[in-house]
Amino acid sequence: METAVTTLLDGLVFSSYLFLVSVGLTIIFGVMKILNVAHGSLYAWGAYTAAYLIGVWSDAGLDDSGTFLMIAAAALLVGCVLGFVLERGLIQFMYARDEVIVVLATFATFLILEDVILLVFGVDPYFAYQPMAYLGSVELGGILRDVYSLTLIGLAAVVGLVLWIGLTWTRWGKLLTAVIHDRELAVAMGINVTRVYVLTFMLGAVLG
Repeated sequence: METAVTTLLDGLVFSSYLFLVSVGLTIIFGVMKILNVAHGSLYAWGAYTAAYLIGVWSDAGLDDSGTFLMIAAAALLVGCVLGFVLERGLIQFMYARDEVIVVLATFATFLILEDVILLVFGVDPYFAYQPMAYLGSVELGGILRDVYSLTLIGLAAVVGLVLWIGLTWTRWGKLLTAVIHDRELAVAMGINVTRVYVLTFMLGAVLG
């Protein structure tokens, strides 16, 4: 029984991690038809930035509950800044290109961003344990599990529900649908496709 519970919880936790990261890549590809190989580097930048901000917060002697704000701030900061820079500086020139060119360009960007991470954050590991320690642990089926990992299951479900509602029932979702099906017709109807693409890429970057 304990083995079954462990397998189930581990599967749900890791699938939640993968969903939260990959859903941003899926949105970008679905709307913009761009396979952004550099998406993984956005995840790495978000992780390093969050760990750095958590360390700064804790070193200042502030309450550990605020470290969750640092995680959200890192996602917004990295997603909005790097997302905007990548879309305006590279991706906008890839829309009419062959898929192979897009993959090569974004893979090169991935390699560059990985090296820049080493220049900015160094090679020493960052230990951002405060959020996990703050939430503690709970016993489920005889197995002691940290609450932080379990909350990711709920977070993934909430993000999925919000995205489904946003893409299905909101005006922004209708605009995305129009752009996905026929970009030229969307432009003719007065939709600012450039803004849609920029905001979509930034949203995908934040989720990454």
